[in-house]
Amino acid sequence: MKLRIKGNSIRLRLTQSEVDTLAIAGFVRESVSFGEETFGYEIRSDVDGDAVTADLVGTTIVVWVPAGRVQDWAASDSVSIEQEGIPYLLIEKDFACLSDRPGEDDSDAFPNPRQKC
Repeated sequence: MKLRIKGNSIRLRLTQSEVDTLAIAGFVRESVSFGEETFGYEIRSDVDGDAVTADLVGTTIVVWVPAGRVQDWAASDSVSIEQEGIPYLLIEKDFACLSDRPGEDDSDAFPNPRQKC
């Protein structure tokens, strides 16, 4: 899962297996260590929720997505889940790059719709 924060917006990109995990297990999580401290970010399926929301819990950003939206998104060709507000939240399926990028592993990315066969 990739995280991008800019101003009051949070953007998360998920690979195919991460989308599947979110749909089946109800959450995906990543973290980065800074010495003895860890910063985490996760998406959780919210059975009772009706909007996409985000919380800061300790040193972890938790994004809550209504369970029905997770299931619909995972089973469709829809690219993203979006929620206007502060913060603005955007969750996307991660597409393979159109050109090779050193250090990038696109093996689990979604096929890029702009890729010509």
